[in-house]
Amino acid sequence: MHEEQVAAAIEASLWDMEPEHLRAGVTLIDQPDRLLWAGDVDSPYASKVVRVDFAEEDAGRQVDEIIAWFRRHGRPFSWWVGPSSRPASSPALLEGRGLRLLDRYEGVALRLDGQPSGGGSEPIEPCPGVTVEPVEDEAGVRAMVRVNSRVWGYPVEAEDRLVAERLAYLRLPGRRGGSLLARVDGEVAGTASYRFSGDGQAIYLVGAATLPEFRGRGVFRTLVAWRLRQARARGCRVATCLARENTSAPILRRLGFTRYFMMPVYTGP
Repeated sequence: MHEEQVAAAIEASLWDMEPEHLRAGVTLIDQPDRLLWAGDVDSPYASKVVRVDFAEEDAGRQVDEIIAWFRRHGRPFSWWVGPSSRPASSPALLEGRGLRLLDRYEGVALRLDGQPSGGGSEPIEPCPGVTVEPVEDEAGVRAMVRVNSRVWGYPVEAEDRLVAERLAYLRLPGRRGGSLLARVDGEVAGTASYRFSGDGQAIYLVGAATLPEFRGRGVFRTLVAWRLRQARARGCRVATCLARENTSAPILRRLGFTRYFMMPVYTGP
């Protein structure tokens, strides 16, 4: 894979999903110049703008349309400004309309195909005392949702809805991903998810969360190691992640991942 293909694979994790999964529980707009959706959970991470391609001279009007659309749905939202977003002035357009910076993500990847700038030839070892198990039933899904709700701040009243969505994904024919629970001394300590790209070339590392009381004990590293083993077994050429700048990104870079770009994320006024 060329470097440009790796960067494109990182960004594609935002939208390269099974069609049934992408549409589940959301109001979706999928057009050549935009991809966005409004979810039914009161969190900016549940409603997203993930791709826009607007001409500079008309971008302001298009941005106003999208902001008005989310306001009509009454949901907070996040606007992800990736390297393929057009125009290049998108951050200034968003800030000029009162959107504020919510977070910054690093687009990172680990080459698994032996090409330069990879660092992925040596397997990452799990940490002693941390075990990983796939989420396969309702009990596992509920444990995962409880962790994610604590770490990501999802409202308690949304938990049953989130459980139903994850159970529906487990039953999805031809699903390309799954979720994991990590335990320390038998206690649930963290979760993570993954999804294989539609062309089978990449594994997307998504949704990792470690409870505060278990941080610093190798939970995140062990969840990464488990997913990379699956990727190598499937013949993937690259592992990608959109990693939070100040939390998971530094850990992944220490594990050999390379940063390809920065992605600011904005949220509505």
